[in-house]
Amino acid sequence: MDVDTIVAIIREGDKEKFSNLDQELLQDKLAYDYTRNFLVAYGKFPEEETLYKDLRLTSMPVIMEPSAYYIDKLRERRKMDKMHGILSTSSEVLKKSINIDDGMSEIRKLLIEIDSQKQETGFIEVATTALERWEEYQERAKFGGLLGISSPWEELDSMTLGWCEGNVIIVVGPTEIGKSWWLTKQFEHSFQQGDRPLFASIELIAKTVVDRFDAVYCKVDHGDLRAGKLDSFSETTYQTAMTTLSTSESRAWVADSSMVATPDQLRHMINRVEPKIVLLDGLYLMRTGDPRGQNWEKVAEVVRQLQLIASEFKVPIIATSQFTRQVKKGTKGGDISDIGYSHSIAQAADVGIALKQSDYDFSNHEMFMEIIKGREFKKSAKQLKIKWDVPRNFEFVELAEVLEDEPSTAGEVKTPIGTGGGLYDDKPIDLGE
Repeated sequence: MDVDTIVAIIREGDKEKFSNLDQELLQDKLAYDYTRNFLVAYGKFPEEETLYKDLRLTSMPVIMEPSAYYIDKLRERRKMDKMHGILSTSSEVLKKSINIDDGMSEIRKLLIEIDSQKQETGFIEVATTALERWEEYQERAKFGGLLGISSPWEELDSMTLGWCEGNVIIVVGPTEIGKSWWLTKQFEHSFQQGDRPLFASIELIAKTVVDRFDAVYCKVDHGDLRAGKLDSFSETTYQTAMTTLSTSESRAWVADSSMVATPDQLRHMINRVEPKIVLLDGLYLMRTGDPRGQNWEKVAEVVRQLQLIASEFKVPIIATSQFTRQVKKGTKGGDISDIGYSHSIAQAADVGIALKQSDYDFSNHEMFMEIIKGREFKKSAKQLKIKWDVPRNFEFVELAEVLEDEPSTAGEVKTPIGTGGGLYDDKPIDLGE
């Protein structure tokens, strides 16, 4: 399994994944050490035949799956080894127990230890990890206090402190205001920063998302690109950008509902590609394994699964949702309690961002981003105003102007009374976004 993992990474040519590979997962580090030394000496991965020959391997492993599959198997192996060690130790202790109470006590300790191996991220011993937190603080200080992955807008980062590991961030707004485009810009930015983004689209097919990415990345008109009507200058810009893109060492993936329609499928995809950030377009359209129940119950289960996935894989998940019908496009209304479908969305969000416009006239291309739920339920007293040049080239330009709002203590999530036509309407919304 150790050699299989190294060879799978070599086939993908992913130097970043190799450098980030946890060496503690490996029982036999011969292939890893050889590959690392080869990289240092020659600046490239060795050919598979060279590796087999120099390591004197008797047979060539059959690699059928992506490297993420083998890394996941290594993690499972380490957990199983830990559990076997616990069982062995406890077995010896049980043999020495002189009464049934001592034996039962050891069994309870054993069960707690085994359970802790299933989810290592949610259990922290405070004292022994103190210096790790000091090192984390020093890292944050280097980047101006940024806790997580950055957004395309520095002012937004100063308000949110970045997209943090294990967080669920909700981007909400009226229908057709541009939530999918907002995610596309974040996707493009994360790609440029080398953050290995995964765009999981329940709204749009993968090809449509990639076309939008191309328009943002290349700074060309999306409509003309899609219709094959770019002018000569834009064609040259597009060709140059695509050539540069083809040689990039950064990685990004787009998967649509044919691949990630359920939380379990999303979990499998994250296992497969190992992103640092996940962008989910249309969380309320995700399916659950159980077709029974009302829509708001299904959404609540999806949200619960997203929280578990974010914590399990230590990735931020940014997901889009909708305001209720009462909040119309072209208005500056809408708060955390106005998120549609299920109140669990508002409750689960570590950060909530609302996209709003001051009027229905789209010609001014101005939009506001408002933090309607911050960390620890705090709502920002500021709105970030951006220039969103939608009809022409979708170039997002941050404006220096930050509009002060009335100070607010909002953030308390209201609980709906009943379902269907109430605050959290569980009826489907016709989307044209």
